[in-house]
Amino acid sequence: MKVLPTAAGNMDQHYRNLNARDGNDWSGQLGNVWEIDEETFCYFLDLLPPMRYRGDSFLVSEPLTSDIHPAYFKNGHRYFSGYVRLREADAGMRAFCEGLSSV
Repeated sequence: MKVLPTAAGNMDQHYRNLNARDGNDWSGQLGNVWEIDEETFCYFLDLLPPMRYRGDSFLVSEPLTSDIHPAYFKNGHRYFSGYVRLREADAGMRAFCEGLSSV
């Protein structure tokens, strides 16, 4: 897991984090995670129909690649975003939460 700069209160930073990659290799985004705020979480929840909505987590229905989706989730009282593979979404978000317990 790679923690990117916080985007809580900064939508421009959130978009920079969403688009961070090396050249055309989007797979490098897997495992990236960063803090956002509740407003950003709710904005993306309302933007497109969510996938795998669990109340405190969801995937954006428009994928980054064929199987990599932006993920949004709440851990305690904090909100985060990152990228997970669709087929590993639930395990990926659990791993983010476990890894973030020390951040």
